[in-house]
Amino acid sequence: MENIGVHHVKAAEVHNKSVLAFDIVQIIEAEANFYVNYTVLSNKPVNIDQSKLSSLDIEIVEFNIQNASLPDEYHLIVADDIQFDCTLLGKISAALAPRGFVLLVENTDAISTSTLTSFNLQMVTVIENDNKKYFLLKKLSPKYEYSIFNIEDEQFSWVESLKKELADIKGNTNKKVVVYSDKNINGVLGLSKCLVEEFGGEENPIRCILAEPGKKYTLKDFATLLEIDLFFNVERYGIWGSYRHLPIDARLASIVQTADAQVSVLSKGDLTTLQWVQSSK
Repeated sequence: MENIGVHHVKAAEVHNKSVLAFDIVQIIEAEANFYVNYTVLSNKPVNIDQSKLSSLDIEIVEFNIQNASLPDEYHLIVADDIQFDCTLLGKISAALAPRGFVLLVENTDAISTSTLTSFNLQMVTVIENDNKKYFLLKKLSPKYEYSIFNIEDEQFSWVESLKKELADIKGNTNKKVVVYSDKNINGVLGLSKCLVEEFGGEENPIRCILAEPGKKYTLKDFATLLEIDLFFNVERYGIWGSYRHLPIDARLASIVQTADAQVSVLSKGDLTTLQWVQSSK
């Protein structure tokens, strides 16, 4: 969600065998201020709990992707066991929003980069679990021009230059600003998240890169990374990924005695999770 650029996510699942809707909706909406309009598209009966559908606002629509094109534009399209069918991939790609993602659940090996490129798609990552492979694809982004700001000066000498650059490129969707740091703790992720929220939208100018210390990267070193075009890029143990917020399990939270506390909900919109939380004063 952090890399789409919108808070109201439009998603569709092309139903074949299993249904991933419940897990995906709960994952997205566990993040504060993110909501999803999720539709399961199927040309056959879907054997799932109707009460769960209602509680999560998941809609089932009769639809045969073999005979018709998908309505556009989706931020996320999920498909299970389509075996990289070229006709289906073409229809899925055509229905994506500019920064749209595709999640394919397959039992087969990876598809070639050239084939994906022919459908205006690129591979973001592959994860294997329970004898299945989860392929996360993304719609190809245009070629952008970049300026990079190294956020490591604790005197904040970069602030005015960054403000000027963002003002200068306002309205120019071809130019992006890379906010970069190779310091473990300096707030570059928080700064970038605030900037992404401030500018909003799928044409957001901000690209955040948090590298491991001591690598001495240059902008050229990030060419492959920037081609994937995620808003947030984080390096850990030599591996590049992104980031997302994870909810804290209340059962694991420590209990302390304090004279300074405030009431808060642990789950957005769920008053049954009201708890006393230690205040920062």
